[in-house]
Amino acid sequence: MVTDVDWFDRGPVIAGSNGTISIWSAGGSIKYKLQAYDTAVVGVDIHPAGGLMLSASQSGEWSIHDLTQGITVVKYKDDAGTISLC
Repeated sequence: MVTDVDWFDRGPVIAGSNGTISIWSAGGSIKYKLQAYDTAVVGVDIHPAGGLMLSASQSGEWSIHDLTQGITVVKYKDDAGTISLC
């Protein structure tokens, strides 16, 4: 199930209840698919300058992703208070 949507580089960024984030091209194909969390992604937001996205999960984790490379750069786990540089 889709839980949130944003736009990047003329293509949709789709957050899913299965913990994934799909970054689509303007042509309608998936450029990157991130397995971001073990729980639902509840929000995605693209930085106004483009290229970076913040996401949050149902379990309280949040991450910063580099959309140009399709990778997670930083992940923060709220309940443990730990930050992982990916």
